[in-house]
Amino acid sequence: RNNPYARNFRSSPTGLARVQAPSGTLIHYATRPGSVAEDGGGSHGTYTEALLAQIDEKGVPIETALKRVTVRVRDVTKGKQEPWMEGSLTGDFYFIVNGGSPQITVQQVPATADAAAWQAADSTGTAVAYQAYLTEYPSGLYAGAARIKLATLRPVAAAAAPSITPSTSPAAAPPAMAAALPETSQAPSGPPPLMTPVPPGTKDVDGFVWRDAQAKGGKEHFEAYLQRFPKGRYVMAARAAIKGLVQREGERRAQELAQAEPGIWQLARQANTQDGYRAFLQDYPNGRFTAQALTALRALEQAAATAAAAAVAAAPADSRNASERVLTATEREAQRAAALRELSLTRITGAEFNMGADAEEPGENGTPDESAQPQHGVRVGNFEMAAYEVTVAQFRKFVTATGYVTEAERPGQSGCYGPAQGGTWVLKPAANWRAPGHTQTDTHPVVCVSFADVSAYLQWLNGTSERYRLASEAEWEFAARAGTTSPRPWSDAAGFFARAWGAVKPGTTEPTSRACKYANVADESLRSQLEWPATLNCSDGYPAAVPGAYFGKNNFGLYDMIGNVAEWTQDCWNASHAGVGQDAKPRNTGDCSRRAVRGGSWASPPHTIRSAARQGQAQGYRAADLGFRIAR
Repeated sequence: RNNPYARNFRSSPTGLARVQAPSGTLIHYATRPGSVAEDGGGSHGTYTEALLAQIDEKGVPIETALKRVTVRVRDVTKGKQEPWMEGSLTGDFYFIVNGGSPQITVQQVPATADAAAWQAADSTGTAVAYQAYLTEYPSGLYAGAARIKLATLRPVAAAAAPSITPSTSPAAAPPAMAAALPETSQAPSGPPPLMTPVPPGTKDVDGFVWRDAQAKGGKEHFEAYLQRFPKGRYVMAARAAIKGLVQREGERRAQELAQAEPGIWQLARQANTQDGYRAFLQDYPNGRFTAQALTALRALEQAAATAAAAAVAAAPADSRNASERVLTATEREAQRAAALRELSLTRITGAEFNMGADAEEPGENGTPDESAQPQHGVRVGNFEMAAYEVTVAQFRKFVTATGYVTEAERPGQSGCYGPAQGGTWVLKPAANWRAPGHTQTDTHPVVCVSFADVSAYLQWLNGTSERYRLASEAEWEFAARAGTTSPRPWSDAAGFFARAWGAVKPGTTEPTSRACKYANVADESLRSQLEWPATLNCSDGYPAAVPGAYFGKNNFGLYDMIGNVAEWTQDCWNASHAGVGQDAKPRNTGDCSRRAVRGGSWASPPHTIRSAARQGQAQGYRAADLGFRIAR
């Protein structure tokens, strides 16, 4: 790490920067990036002394050996010097193996906690284990493989459907998985402090903390500096360092995913299921095998739809539901005409508006909502949007007229996600748009419909034209805001008397939220029924969806744009608004195996109950709080 050119150039004698380790390579340095090593008092440097002592130990994996070197150097130098490791190995390395026999069997030691969790899940081979891995590592290196494995097990494991916890906290691993995790992945009993304590009497505290952050070199250390000194002398340098670390981590992640793609594609081909191909496309929307995956997926979808329609048509008349008998062409067209009459479209005059969230608008955990940034100007043209979300009755006309079978009702893919105790979502094999798990009438919004189901409905509604569609994200947000600029269409600040006499939660000073006056949101009704963890402090009396128009309309005459059920939009999913145009057209680039979902629902956490909030869902996803709305 020491800079041998410090005297020849006009630079400070600080250590050299970090080097990107190639894949399959491990580099160990005598000290951290930006630091220098001590020479020590003996014939060798402090680091070399510690390394030589460790090399002679038999049967110690390289990762463990270098950890011991680190501890020894840190102790000898009283914390001034700490060796640093870059990269990871894909195999095992020992300086000296145990025993004299050249034929030895060594257990693979996972290089990371991600790899250890995957090894444990894959060795267990159950749906619960794979789901536990995905819950803890939703973007892990093996997430694609886990989703594909889970897709192959789903029909078999329907009775014990996996649960999804919508939380940033890792879910507990099942006993078999926890037992399989290596000892090195166990959390330390007492982690060291993130930053070095400032010595008493230090005059330049800002400079001391900054140099400490530089020496430690981690993203969390620069973030700690910014948190302590939001207007400090080194704010710009800290932000630049964080940006660089994030960029390098993204490059490393992209390289790892590219290397793993052939293996994950083979898993998808072997599974040969719609969910398996969708899982692959979720991780590789623009990969080497994306075109093949899309072709295979479309072929399976077409085959399933053809088989389902044939089964409905071939069923004996007395065994069919009366509403599912084969209709004449005249009857089918009458159903479509009735559905068109019931759309209740509202004309919206276009304008320019600021789309997205500004830097001060909080998202999850109070942090800036990066998915809704940067805020940018958009010009929206005139268009029409349905005043209500598509209802159960409207969707039933489509099914009756066409014999269409939704994805939730098809063999091998059956089910729809619904809420369970404690804020989890579980796949309920018997749930579909007819029976989503909560009481519904014909005027309730239809739910448990995938993006393909919505597309099929629109195709039927249009007939030979293409007038009706989903709104783009820009159109949707413009309609939801209805001329407002606050995070929610209504003001979150109550008047003086409401503040003075408003109720608060027992034992807190949190005022009653005004959201329940304007929208069906996750509230105290849901908390009391299902112990829901993330709710607003109010109660509308309904723990699930309500019929359209139960709550008031916004300034554009639209109901339930925020809350009730979330809504599919036409846009492919993109992680932010970066690179978006200034028109209101849907984005057809990005991850098109997923689509943008807007509006939040009766079960969504408070931070999603905002006009700018957005989420991406796989096209095959079905849930009891997800529906759609028509635009033209």
